[in-house]
Amino acid sequence: MKLVTFGVSTPVGQRQRIGAMHLNKLIDLNMGYTCYLADKHGSGQSYELAAAMLPPDMIAFFRRGKEGEERAEMTIDYVVVVDSLATVGLTQKFRGQEGHR
Repeated sequence: MKLVTFGVSTPVGQRQRIGAMHLNKLIDLNMGYTCYLADKHGSGQSYELAAAMLPPDMIAFFRRGKEGEERAEMTIDYVVVVDSLATVGLTQKFRGQEGHR
């Protein structure tokens, strides 16, 4: 798994995120895990849970140790499956313009 840090422009400035490269595509790990939780358990608190369990920044991610790594790998698998079944547009959950977020 190749981890990367990337920036996302927001109204309050640039935000750093953690992602993984898979088949030359960037997957936002936190957003992918958020979608996984929402799909599997409902959307009630998926964003908050994902922020705690697979945080959007690299240092906090590494602090999660093996559990964080396992969640990241599971998230990549989940995104790949959803992406392969999705119609155009559904994958925007995980990617921004031109396949990047």
